[in-house]
Amino acid sequence: AFDGGAEGERLGRLYADRRANLARLQYSAFDVVDEVGEKLSAKVHNSRVLGEMEAGLKRAGYRAAAAISGITKASDVPEVALDRCGMGDKCIKKQFGTDELRERLYPHLGPGYLDAAGAGATPETVRRSRAAWGAALQDDPVMFRFKTLPLRVRQAEHFLADWLNVDANDLKFVLSVEQAVSTVLRSIPWQPGDAVVYINDQNDGAKEAVRSLLATEGVELLEVTPQTYPYNAESLRADLLAVPAIRDALQKGKGACRIRMALFAHVGYKSGCKVAVHELAEWFHGFGVSVCVDGTHAVGNLDESVQSNGADWYVANLANWMFTEAGVAVLVASPLKQVATQTLTVSYFDRGNAKEKAYNKSFEKEFSYQGLQDFGNWCAVFQSMDFAEDMCGGFDAVRKYTHALAKEVRDAVSAQWQTTPLQFLDQPGALPVVPLPNASGAGYDDAAAARLTAYLATTPAPGNAAPDGTLHPFCVHISSLPVQGVPTLCARFTCQIFNRLEEYKAAAAFIQTLAPYTDLPLDTSVVVEMARTLH
Repeated sequence: AFDGGAEGERLGRLYADRRANLARLQYSAFDVVDEVGEKLSAKVHNSRVLGEMEAGLKRAGYRAAAAISGITKASDVPEVALDRCGMGDKCIKKQFGTDELRERLYPHLGPGYLDAAGAGATPETVRRSRAAWGAALQDDPVMFRFKTLPLRVRQAEHFLADWLNVDANDLKFVLSVEQAVSTVLRSIPWQPGDAVVYINDQNDGAKEAVRSLLATEGVELLEVTPQTYPYNAESLRADLLAVPAIRDALQKGKGACRIRMALFAHVGYKSGCKVAVHELAEWFHGFGVSVCVDGTHAVGNLDESVQSNGADWYVANLANWMFTEAGVAVLVASPLKQVATQTLTVSYFDRGNAKEKAYNKSFEKEFSYQGLQDFGNWCAVFQSMDFAEDMCGGFDAVRKYTHALAKEVRDAVSAQWQTTPLQFLDQPGALPVVPLPNASGAGYDDAAAARLTAYLATTPAPGNAAPDGTLHPFCVHISSLPVQGVPTLCARFTCQIFNRLEEYKAAAAFIQTLAPYTDLPLDTSVVVEMARTLH
């Protein structure tokens, strides 16, 4: 076809256009910042002080616009009001951990539900609100979809950005962390031989997304498991440089390094250890490596600002800690990366060719509508905010209770089991992780952790009875971690506003009776499914 003639010329133009488009996306995806304007933008965005100032000014503008529209807080939204489920008009923070709160706000959860971080814990108030949003959409499907819905979704993103202390121009809703990570990975024009570093203490769905690039793009997964607990940015750097393939690639320096991206969690899914994102991101950037951070167990759980943490992309599920329905997640992209960040599902607002002058560098319009779906869970974010702020007294009040409970749990369970908690003393947040007694060595691997997690989730336990006497399972997430280099089963507990200390003591006592934990009667299909989705 390239031998000549009109067809050869046409194909030649198409290939040249494709190369120019990919070159622009590649330029934006991998820290090649050499234009004056982009240098300035990068400096402002990655500076904690300047970035906070920029975001603060924009939030002030959004608040002024909200005041004009008459919607200055979540409860002002006219379509759906928060159903307080009989809890009265006052703040409920004094009722945290009580039977009344659990019965009214979490009637769908039995006692011993100690894994809200894994599966979420949506209060009944938000569940009812989400159903009401769905009804509003169906009552007037045409006008609601084209007139009300775009405005409410964008307002919800603005309120949420204020909550997370991030520039609303950089934040968009997605359905899950897996979708967000896949969006980032599939936006980038990879070359065969490129590599992604994956620090193995986060959602394994992200790892599978990287693995899929091997077949389609020839991209290599370089996986690193932390060897020190509790870990921090310094110990993670040592673990990374101990891997020959990573060390050799980084030594080639910026511009020649084949590692294009690093994926890690702000707070570890399995260990609960917190990473100083800005410090580790700055280190990776020094080698020209872009950074995508999973903040699922940081947002809501910790008082952390998302703005200016140095990540190029920051993703998080919100159902785990922020009282939303499942199917609510965020993708936060720095301005320089938005050029290369494109939706997985192309709908009405595809931006076209990146090389064209008309190409919109912001991803806001393209991500505003990613195809028809049920938007009730995104709209119900208003009621999630209303629940946290008005009913619970704000996230500071929530964290005060859950963090204090977590420290009690850490101390009580570690004393009961005679083991040492994995996190620094000031770091558990509401996610304490404690090694099990007599559960280290050969045989205590991921498969054993999945079996024990499945057994706990499916077995009614003595000492865990509802008020009517019905026995319920203990839901606790069990992981296998290399504590001091030895595979060790560890229990990750979640502390929420409906939990109290007695539940954890009872769970610890029951778990201890199951030693050596490796010969448990189980439905094999349940174990296989949990092994796939939890580890």
